[in-house]
Amino acid sequence: MSYSINESNLERQQMLAQGLGYLSNKYFQLLPLQANPRVLDLGCGLGETTRLLAKFFNPSEIVGFDQDVNLLAYARSRVGEEQSNFTYTEGNAEQLPFEDNSFDLVFCRFLLLHVPNPQAVVEEMARVCKSGGIVLTQEQDTMTSSGLYPSNWAYDMVTEGYQKSFSHPQVGRQLPHLYRGAGLPTPTIRSNTFLLPNPKVGKRIVNLTGQAMVAELLKHRILERDKVDDFYTELQRVEDSEEYTLLSDPVVTCWVRKP
Repeated sequence: MSYSINESNLERQQMLAQGLGYLSNKYFQLLPLQANPRVLDLGCGLGETTRLLAKFFNPSEIVGFDQDVNLLAYARSRVGEEQSNFTYTEGNAEQLPFEDNSFDLVFCRFLLLHVPNPQAVVEEMARVCKSGGIVLTQEQDTMTSSGLYPSNWAYDMVTEGYQKSFSHPQVGRQLPHLYRGAGLPTPTIRSNTFLLPNPKVGKRIVNLTGQAMVAELLKHRILERDKVDDFYTELQRVEDSEEYTLLSDPVVTCWVRKP
């Protein structure tokens, strides 16, 4: 699949992990898993979510899976000797190289909005999950406005970029349908729209995301080439200013125990 965000600056994923870690932990606490489960983390990126899952669930084995070889190389470089239960694997989430009924927990966060066929990914998640195991997804559901007050033209461009370049920008609201389409029972669903504990984190994430999406903004004629420097400057100005309040897009959490 083609990815609309250039992840050559690893700070963006690190900041996302910082901003979303507490929300993932909130729902991990509700999952009744057996001791030392086998865990699969789809779209693991730098391995931030993999380490978060490992810290919380103390798995017997945890597999981080991603298509980006550069992100996986970074994730592998951070595996210590005490983390012998960590494995990082490259591949396509729509065709997982794992046997049926292999994992006690199958997780993804902010993956399905980028893939061409989210239904295929959820079907694969269901396939490789053991009977009695948990399929858990956390996905953004992008709105048509940026959530910034007062409004700002650079943030409006980033939001329009989400709508035109992400494969499925409103996948959060589609999750129950995708679960049922994969033959799973009707899942539990929760949505959180929030002000991040540190407001600068949210604005920093948007700043870095805008920078990483410039090629897409130019491609879709949302941004003109001679305005790129102005765009960078405005994103930084908003990040540095206390004038602006940023409310996140909804993050939808969905989970079910496989029969």
